[in-house]
This record gives sequence, structure tokens and C-alpha cells, in this order.
Amino acid sequence: MEKNFFFKNSSIKQSIKYIWKFIIKAILMIVLNCCNFKFLKKNMKRKIYSKTGLIFIVCLFGKKIIKRNDRIRKYFYVLNRFIPNSQVIFSVSNFTKIDPKLIHYKNINISIERYEKENIEDVKKKYTREPYFYFNGLRFSFYQHFLNNHPEIKYVVVSDDDTLFFRDPFSLINRNPAVVHIMEDIYPFSKTQDGNFIWLKAWANLNNKIKEKCGFKPLNKELTSNEIKNLIPFNSGLMIGNSKNIIKISELISRRFLCPGIFPDNAEQGLLNYLELSGELKEINITIHRHNIFAGSFLSCPELMPIENYSQQINSNHLIAIHHHHFLNSSYIIKSPFLFQLIFNMTF
Repeated sequence: MEKNFFFKNSSIKQSIKYIWKFIIKAILMIVLNCCNFKFLKKNMKRKIYSKTGLIFIVCLFGKKIIKRNDRIRKYFYVLNRFIPNSQVIFSVSNFTKIDPKLIHYKNINISIERYEKENIEDVKKKYTREPYFYFNGLRFSFYQHFLNNHPEIKYVVVSDDDTLFFRDPFSLINRNPAVVHIMEDIYPFSKTQDGNFIWLKAWANLNNKIKEKCGFKPLNKELTSNEIKNLIPFNSGLMIGNSKNIIKISELISRRFLCPGIFPDNAEQGLLNYLELSGELKEINITIHRHNIFAGSFLSCPELMPIENYSQQINSNHLIAIHHHHFLNSSYIIKSPFLFQLIFNMTF
């Protein structure tokens, strides 16, 4: 009896010991998660270092979860392959969950930054149109705040998540550090069914009282005039330059974009083009180099190019980045065997 009592008593002690271990582990997990949350809150203030002073920034706001096989994987994969030692800032909403396997690469360093808490449902309640426009505009607010908090960053590449970099863009900065490089689209404003004309028109047609309240300069030009219709629009999906200039552009865009609120077809790309045509971009004293898709270092909307021009550009020695690559069909893809092998035949 005494022996059985001893073993029974010992078993109870063992159980209590395990329960205490479980409680201690649970407390430690809570503490670590709190510390991690505080780290994320303070993350914007830690210093970001790069050998060349150049960092890449890419934003994906409004998503509940970003999986390993999401489109942005190719963005990271290509940087890892072609531009080793890159420093990447990946900004997402406060609530976004990220698959850890998405951001672990040998040759690049990816830092997560969390910004704002509005999700797609919140945006849909406020506005009637595609939330995509709102989240695209929000990134310029993030650029402004993040770069102001990090004066140690000298140069920056800001781009869409469907941009692939094949050569180091620092070569452009080396030529003239004061210049901001911006990508052009393919169709001129004369193509009135194209998104660029529709978005520009939406900003141009803003109520005059709202324009005055938000500091917009009037366009004073007819959108169908010869002065405008033959111009090629900017594409806001890729900019490269020194941080001070990118801050100036971002501040100008975000101040105008967030002032009037969201309205139909209010893409920030249309706003960028409005600010160029109204002269407001020139007033902030920035020299802009436009990259035409037929001769520049950036290739946007390649699926709209004649295939001969695409083949020449994609295999040229001066091409740095390709934008909207996911629209390419097989007849375009096979024009660049290395691109097909490295990117479009990726296994996840």
C-alpha cells in the first residue's frame, strides 16, 4: 500500500511539474509575441544599411495573407539571382500574414515593414470602386514616411510587385545621382479607351472646389488637344532616384491623393500624369529622365509591343527591368530563352 501510494504521489508531482512547464512556456510565448509586436512598431526607426546606399521598396497593402507562391515570389527570386546583396523593404498592412518561406533567400535581405490597418472590406464600405486604386496610392504615403525616418538611405527603387530586375539599377544613379528615372507606358493619351487617359480625365474632372481645397493647379489644357494627346504617359510602377527626390514626389502625390478621398477611377498613375501636365512636378525642381519602352532601360506592358520590338529589347544589354511580365503569352516568352528558363518555368 505504501509503495502504491508513493508511486501515485510521484505521478501527481510529475503532472504538476508538466503543467508548470506548460504555463511557463505559454507565458514566454506571450512575452515574445509582445516584444515582436513592439519590434514591428519600432521597425521603421532602425537603421537600414546597403553597400551602395541603394534599397528596393515594394508594397502589398490590403491582403489578409501572402503565400509562398504569390506573384511577388518572382520579384524576390530575380533579385536574389541577378542582384545579390540587395536590401529589400517589403511593406504590408498591419494585419497581413506572410508565409515565412516567401522571404528567406541566401543572397538578399528582406525586411518587413507594416503600415496602416485598413483592409479590402473597410475600403469597399467607404468607396464604390476597386480598392486596388486606394492601396496603390497609399504606398506613396509609406515611401514618404519611411524614407523620412531613414535619412541613412541615399538611393531608392520603388516599384510594383510584378517588376523583375535583371541588372543593378545603381548603374543609372552612377551616371547622375540627381536624376529621377521614371518608366513610360506604351500608348499616348490619344488612345482614349486606355486606362491612362481615363485616369487622367478623372483627376482633370475633379470638382473645382475640391481642387482649390487640396491645392491642385488647374490643367488649363484640353485633354484632346495636340499638346496632350501625343504625349506618352508616365507609369507610376517604377521609379529610381535619390531618396530626397523620391520623398518630394511621394509627398506631392500622397498629399493630393489623400486629400479629396477616393472617387471613380482615381488611380495614382493618373494623378502623377496630372501633376506632370499641370506643371506641379516641375515646381519641386526635380530632373526626370523618361524611359521609353522602345529604347529605355525599363520595359512596361511588353505584351502590347510588336513582338519584334519586344525581342530586341528583352535581349538588349541595357534593359534593367521588365514590368507587368505576367501578361506575356508564350510567343513572347520564347523570345528570351533565359527568361523562360529562370522565371516562367519556376517551381514553387
